[in-house]
Amino acid sequence: MTAHIAGMCIYNTSASGSGGTAVSPGMYYNDGTQWLRMPTSSWQINGNTGTNASVNFLGTTDAKDFIKKDY
Repeated sequence: MTAHIAGMCIYNTSASGSGGTAVSPGMYYNDGTQWLRMPTSSWQINGNTGTNASVNFLGTTDAKDFIKKDY
Protein backbone atom coordinates (compact mmCIF):
# COMPACT_ATOMS: atom_id res chain seq x y z
CA MET A 1 0.00 0.00 0.00
CA THR A 2 1.38 3.40 -0.91
CA ALA A 3 -1.13 5.45 1.11
CA HIS A 4 -2.92 5.06 4.43
CA ILE A 5 -6.71 4.92 4.15
CA ALA A 6 -8.51 5.13 7.50
CA GLY A 7 -10.93 2.25 7.97
CA MET A 8 -9.35 -0.07 5.40
CA CYS A 9 -9.22 -3.66 6.62
CA ILE A 10 -7.18 -6.58 5.31
CA TYR A 11 -6.50 -10.19 6.19
CA ASN A 12 -2.76 -10.90 6.07
CA THR A 13 -1.90 -14.51 5.21
CA SER A 14 1.86 -14.56 5.82
CA ALA A 15 4.48 -13.83 8.47
CA SER A 16 7.05 -11.24 7.46
CA GLY A 17 9.38 -8.55 8.80
CA SER A 18 10.98 -8.21 12.21
CA GLY A 19 10.78 -5.91 15.21
CA GLY A 20 8.36 -3.01 14.70
CA THR A 21 7.59 -4.09 11.15
CA ALA A 22 6.79 -7.73 11.94
CA VAL A 23 3.41 -9.02 10.81
CA SER A 24 1.72 -12.38 11.22
CA PRO A 25 -1.42 -13.90 9.75
CA GLY A 26 -4.55 -12.12 10.94
CA MET A 27 -6.88 -9.15 10.52
CA TYR A 28 -5.39 -5.66 10.31
CA TYR A 29 -7.00 -2.22 10.01
CA ASN A 30 -5.65 1.18 9.07
CA ASP A 31 -6.25 4.15 11.39
CA GLY A 32 -5.24 6.68 8.74
CA THR A 33 -1.57 6.74 9.74
CA GLN A 34 -0.59 3.10 10.34
CA TRP A 35 -1.66 -0.55 10.12
CA LEU A 36 -2.76 -2.12 13.42
CA ARG A 37 -3.55 -5.74 14.18
CA MET A 38 -7.07 -6.38 15.43
CA PRO A 39 -7.23 -7.98 18.87
CA THR A 40 -7.42 -11.76 18.83
CA SER A 41 -9.22 -12.18 22.15
CA SER A 42 -12.24 -10.59 23.76
CA TRP A 43 -14.66 -11.07 26.61
CA GLN A 44 -16.47 -14.37 26.28
CA ILE A 45 -20.19 -14.86 26.88
CA ASN A 46 -19.56 -18.02 28.91
CA GLY A 47 -17.02 -16.47 31.26
CA ASN A 48 -13.29 -15.71 31.20
CA THR A 49 -10.23 -17.13 32.91
CA GLY A 50 -7.04 -15.47 34.04
CA THR A 51 -8.64 -12.07 34.68
CA ASN A 52 -7.05 -9.44 36.89
CA ALA A 53 -9.40 -6.83 38.41
CA SER A 54 -6.77 -4.09 38.05
CA VAL A 55 -6.69 -4.44 34.23
CA ASN A 56 -9.82 -6.45 33.26
CA PHE A 57 -13.01 -4.65 34.22
CA LEU A 58 -16.22 -3.17 32.89
CA GLY A 59 -16.32 0.56 33.53
CA THR A 60 -14.54 3.82 32.83
CA THR A 61 -11.04 5.10 33.50
CA ASP A 62 -11.99 8.77 33.70
CA ALA A 63 -14.23 10.81 36.03
CA LYS A 64 -17.35 10.00 33.99
CA ASP A 65 -20.15 7.76 35.22
CA PHE A 66 -20.68 4.33 33.69
CA ILE A 67 -24.36 4.08 32.72
CA LYS A 68 -26.18 0.87 31.81
CA LYS A 69 -29.50 1.20 30.02
CA ASP A 70 -32.16 -1.44 29.49
CA TYR A 71 -34.36 -1.07 26.42
